[in-house]
Amino acid sequence: MIAPLRHIAGSLVAVGLQCCSAGAEQVIATVAPSTILIGSNYSGGSIVVFGAIANDQPSRSYDAVVTVTGPRQDLLVRRKERVLGIWVNRLSRTFPDVPSFLAVFANRPFDAIASADTLLHHRVGLKHSIFVDKTVDEDDPFATNLIRTRIDESLYIEQPNGVSFVSPAVFRVEIPLPKRALIGTYDVDLMIFAGGAPVARTRSTFLVEKIGVAQFVATASVDHSLIYGLATMGMALLTGWIASIAFRRG
Repeated sequence: MIAPLRHIAGSLVAVGLQCCSAGAEQVIATVAPSTILIGSNYSGGSIVVFGAIANDQPSRSYDAVVTVTGPRQDLLVRRKERVLGIWVNRLSRTFPDVPSFLAVFANRPFDAIASADTLLHHRVGLKHSIFVDKTVDEDDPFATNLIRTRIDESLYIEQPNGVSFVSPAVFRVEIPLPKRALIGTYDVDLMIFAGGAPVARTRSTFLVEKIGVAQFVATASVDHSLIYGLATMGMALLTGWIASIAFRRG
């Protein structure tokens, strides 16, 4: 593994030096693999992001923040209350355009990289990247429950020491993808900080898609929804009939 990593890092530095312009930092990144294939036996995976900083100030110290955002979706959060001894759903709230997956990694704690105002302005960090609606209160119990649940399911991740610099200008980070990762395009946002301020930024993407039986089922449910529904209902009836015969004989 060491030789390939050195090869990739060397290639990134070479390309980065070619892209460098006087008086400004630039960052380039590569994501491997570029496609995650989900089959019937998929139990999770990971992607690796390599980055290189090209600059004319070799002695300058840098920080890197890598944010991976999955396909966005509207999420309904319900609050259960006890009524006459029974737990029932009462109040609810819908959060629009929320990431299905969100991972934020840095090479050191975020408050050591930049001020709170700078992090908020550039939407750096888990709590600043989730909600498009900036009016959402962090203390909102619905928002708190949503974030806590997603963290427990490994769909939201924040690691302030997850990025490793293999040299002063080259770094890498490995980001796990859970079993429940949605299919679609994932955005990779890479920001470089120096002296508490962002100095370079680049974006990449990778794709998560289904293959085999999983892809067939997903495609059939969308493209042939009526036939898919009838087939599902038929299978349920057949399963119930077989089960009734088995229990009757027992």
